[in-house]
Amino acid sequence: MEISSGLIIAGIIGLIAGIVLISLINKNKSLSLLSDAKKEAEKIIESAKDKGESIKNNKILQAKEKFLELKSEHEKIIFSREDKIKIIEREISSKESKIDSIIKKQESLTSDLEKKNAEIELKLNILEKKAKEVEKVYGFKPSIIGSGSMDLTGPVVIGNTQTLYRNIPEIRRAFGTVILDEMHHVSSPTFSKIIDSNYARYKIGLSGTIERKDGK
Repeated sequence: MEISSGLIIAGIIGLIAGIVLISLINKNKSLSLLSDAKKEAEKIIESAKDKGESIKNNKILQAKEKFLELKSEHEKIIFSREDKIKIIEREISSKESKIDSIIKKQESLTSDLEKKNAEIELKLNILEKKAKEVEKVYGFKPSIIGSGSMDLTGPVVIGNTQTLYRNIPEIRRAFGTVILDEMHHVSSPTFSKIIDSNYARYKIGLSGTIERKDGK
């Protein structure tokens, strides 16, 4: 009886020890699993951080590339506009230069025309003055070559040098006497041709200038 009680107690103690041992083993396994889970979680978190950092870096790189692309396109647009502005400015400058040239030519033509009109008016005044002098001295109006007139019928005909020069074929046989005023210009081709081509028997030159400035 005593032996049976001892066996029962030993069995109970063994059972309790087994339960405690199993509990300890399970606890160690749980701790090991927990540790492994923690490590795995840390690895996952680290991997996520790495992936997040990589994604972040990629996004930053993409953003930089996009910025550079947009900047390049913007600069192209700016440069293109600047080139167009430069072309327009050159065209405007060229047109302004042409307009200035046209204006200068027009002013020059106007000035030349005014000078010619003044010369014509002066020649007309001289012709009128000479005609009045002839009329005063001789009592008749002389014929005039010039100012649209080509009258060779009068006993005295008055004309300026340029008109006579342009009408040499018509006048070279028309007169018996030719009197040229301002004869100090005789060395010029105009005066010389009028004198040399004319068939007048008498050729008289008048001048108030004894000596020319050029010594001729």
